[in-house]
Amino acid sequence: PEKKRILVAEDLSTNQQIIVEMIKMLGHEVEIASNGKIALAKYQSGEYALLFMDCQMPIMDGYEATRAIRKFEAERPLEPVPIIALTAGSDKESRDKCDQAGMDGFLTKPFSISDIRKIFEIHLQDDFSNTDTFEHIDSRYAQPVESGDAMEQNFRVLNLAAIENIRDVERQTGKQLLPSIFEGYISQMDEKLREIERDLSASDSTSVYRTAHAIKSMSANIGAAKVRSISSQIEKKGKENELGGLAEEIIILTEAYHEFVEQFDMSLAK
Repeated sequence: PEKKRILVAEDLSTNQQIIVEMIKMLGHEVEIASNGKIALAKYQSGEYALLFMDCQMPIMDGYEATRAIRKFEAERPLEPVPIIALTAGSDKESRDKCDQAGMDGFLTKPFSISDIRKIFEIHLQDDFSNTDTFEHIDSRYAQPVESGDAMEQNFRVLNLAAIENIRDVERQTGKQLLPSIFEGYISQMDEKLREIERDLSASDSTSVYRTAHAIKSMSANIGAAKVRSISSQIEKKGKENELGGLAEEIIILTEAYHEFVEQFDMSLAK
């Protein structure tokens, strides 16, 4: 494919690192914007073939940034740039919000190289038929990301499919990515767990919701299935302003995180 510039709006470094490597591997240049306001400014002053837009970001979220970009394009008038939502939730409500904001597609975390390749084939007309990379992930790793039964999800510590997505990039680039992504995740998680405890002590349900969402988002991409599931429940309570019982849930979340670190360490050592 012809090399094009792709803009990724994503505030979490764990997620940035994964998607940047995947895009580069598919032959394109990539720039990062750590919130929607920066993404809007970059888009207004630069030329990009496609934008990946995280939905939940500080300062300006992905929905607001997309609406502002669509308004900017309509006023010029410019050809609308394809905007693909990056989201940790794949329910109908999330999809509808993306449509209403003016986004063109949807990428649920954790995503694989073949997911991004499909988006490039559809929106950039990239042709990968001559490349022999991107073998599909072994089906025994393909576990559903959104299971209806939250309890069932809780028992699974690792989502092997997400880890395989990263190993796939390692195999095809020869780069050792997992250790540095894992280290980044640990330092961010330590910070986010302190943050969510502060949010709860301040009875700030909006911040509880945002921090829990960030934990859910980065945990989805690195395959911390149980952490993702528990943080999703905390996020829902924060959104509904139900803070009762959350102190216990944060303890359970922290335990699940330590359990994940232990199991991930063991799988890294293999």
